[in-house]
Formats: sequence, C-alpha cells, structure tokens
Amino acid sequence: MAKQQPNIILGCASFGSPEDPTTKTHTSAQAEVLFNVLTSYGHSTIDTSRRYPPTRPGTSEEVIGATLSSTETASNIVIDTKVLSAPGCHKPENIAKSIADSLNALGVSSVHTIYLHFPDRTQPLTNPVSALSHAVSTGQAKQWGISNYTLADVQEILSLCKQHDWIPPAVFQGEYNPLNREAESELIPYLHEHGVAFYAYSPGAGGAIAPTGSRLTAKGPAGDRVRQLYGGEKMQGAIQKVRDAVDTAGLKGHEAAIRWTVWDGVLDGKYGDGVIVGASSEGQLRETLEAVKRGGLSTDVRDVVGGIWGDIQNSRAEKAQG
Repeated sequence: MAKQQPNIILGCASFGSPEDPTTKTHTSAQAEVLFNVLTSYGHSTIDTSRRYPPTRPGTSEEVIGATLSSTETASNIVIDTKVLSAPGCHKPENIAKSIADSLNALGVSSVHTIYLHFPDRTQPLTNPVSALSHAVSTGQAKQWGISNYTLADVQEILSLCKQHDWIPPAVFQGEYNPLNREAESELIPYLHEHGVAFYAYSPGAGGAIAPTGSRLTAKGPAGDRVRQLYGGEKMQGAIQKVRDAVDTAGLKGHEAAIRWTVWDGVLDGKYGDGVIVGASSEGQLRETLEAVKRGGLSTDVRDVVGGIWGDIQNSRAEKAQG
C-alpha cells in the first residue's frame, strides 16, 4: 500500500522582532502572505514556541497573534506552540504561566498542540507531563507533544500517563532528514506502535546539500550547529557525492532533501506524521511546497540521497560523542 503524504507544517522560528538577527518575518503583512501561500496549497498548521526567536522570545507568537487578529486568515490556521523549557521552567506554576502567556500573545483561548520544547532535567517528569495533560483536559490545547526527548524519556512518559491516567502525548517533534536518520531504527517505530506521530524538523538538513553548503558559512548559533553536524572532511566528501547526483538530475539540494524526507523516508501520513518547513519569503515557501507536490525522487537520485546515511552515520556518532 502506498504511503500517505505526511502533514506539512510551516515553522515560524524566524518570525518575530527585527531586533533578533535570526528573524525574517517581522510584520503582520509579511506573515499573512506566508499563511495565504500555505493554505493555498491545502495546508493549515503553523509551529512556533514561547522561546522564538532566541534573543527576543515571545515575539514570534506576537507577530502570529497580530496577524490572525487583523486578517481573515485566522479561521484557516491551526497553531502549535511550545512551553519554555530552560532549567526550572517545567515547574507546574511556570508551565501554567508559559501557556497563559502564549495564549495571550497569540490572542486565542486554545491551540492545537502544546509541546514540551526540551527536557528540563531539574524537574521530575511527573511535573511537565501532568501539567500538559491538565492543559489538554481543561481545553487549552487539543493535544500535547514532546520535542527533543530520548526514547527512554518517551517510554517513561507513556508509563507515567498509563499509571496516573493522564492524557498521553500525541506527537513527537525531532530532527529527521537524509543526513540525520538516527530516529529511524528505534524511536519512530516505537512512537508509531504507541500511537504517537513524528513531526520532522530541519527536513532540508540546514541547507548542507546546497552547492554552497548554505548555513555552513553562516555566523551565529544556527551556523555553528550546522557546522557541528555536517562539517568536516569526511562528512563533506559524502555530501559532495549527493550534490553531484542532484546537480546531474537538474535538482537543487534543498529540493532533493525535502522530497526525500517527505516521500522517501519512513514518515507516513497514516500515522499522523508531519514535516516542518521554514521559509524566509513567499518565493521560498512556494518553491518548497512545489517540491513537495512533485513527489518522491527518481530511483537513481533516491538511491544516492538515501545511501548517504550509510557513509556518514559513524561520523555523526563521533561528532555527537566529541
């Protein structure tokens, strides 16, 4: 049976105050254009966080809230957001405040999904799990999710939910793309077995397959992270093979990565899986959504793009340990 297309979600990490150098979408007018493009392709979900953007947290939600309150787009948009997750943030009272602040900034009484953005290891899991279960039961969200947790964390969370009769998480958000398939072997199958969808962020691998390496030369935290994951001679040698194959096929590296992640990897819409795409402009978003419409890669390109993982997974493991 052919798999179903995963959901496509617009990531809004680059929305917010222009005082943060990572932002691209600063006004309601700019955001409305992106939302209209998204819905014109049949998609409706956007993803943000209380901590977006990094140096002006909360302003991503403010831009979204202002946009939805001033246009007719609101009725077509489904909002996912995340609570603050720095050390101490997962105390029950702090989670309650983070959710209240998000709803106030967004100008809504509830959202579709509220995530735990990162683990807060200063708090027992019972605190955030019970708090987000409570948020769903009181109507602040239709469902809740987790992001950037380990398989062991997921197992403990589901056990706690069963033990205490709490509402379990419905979705897990993690990195997944041709250059990072670590979730394939155990995490994603376990999630699917237990009725939890997987939403992939960074489906384009930070632009690492692009001819210039995209963010590999970027300044700041975003560039540092991409260099840490995809820099190095061995890694770049493997990536170059993919660039050559993609170029020969007349494709861009970003398109190849997105199409592989959506169509050729293990994600499947029948499990509720999704792919979160970013965009700094109307043109970029249209380009990405058009790429998704084209379906999976041709067999020869798919084999090369999919095969890179076998070449680089040991290198990635060494980087993670280092």
